Amino acid sequence: MKKPSKREIDYWYNKLAKAGFEDAEERHSPREMLKTWHNTWFQARGTPDQFGAQAQYYQLATDMLSTYDFGTARRKQVWALHAEGQTVREIAKATKYSKTHVHHIIQSIKADMLNLT
Repeated sequence: MKKPSKREIDYWYNKLAKAGFEDAEERHSPREMLKTWHNTWFQARGTPDQFGAQAQYYQLATDMLSTYDFGTARRKQVWALHAEGQTVREIAKATKYSKTHVHHIIQSIKADMLNLT
């Protein structure tokens, strides 16, 4: 499926706004964070500080893509998918690695990342 253009997206957001729709996410923020905490599922599972820490982790993970020596293109591919927030299962499926192998790659690189900061 083709990605909609900015013009198409703006058209539909304007149409929804006129109909009274209020988006739960900040549309123009980098990570499209929720505007408010209106769901007990989120309240029970984390605080805004915890979500902020997670966002910071993924930003560091993304930054590593241009500075870290991954050794192989496949390890870099695994890390790039991890930095996008994909699960170990999704990464394993995309790379044709086992879930265990993907997990070990991520843990190895993550340890280096935490030692660098």
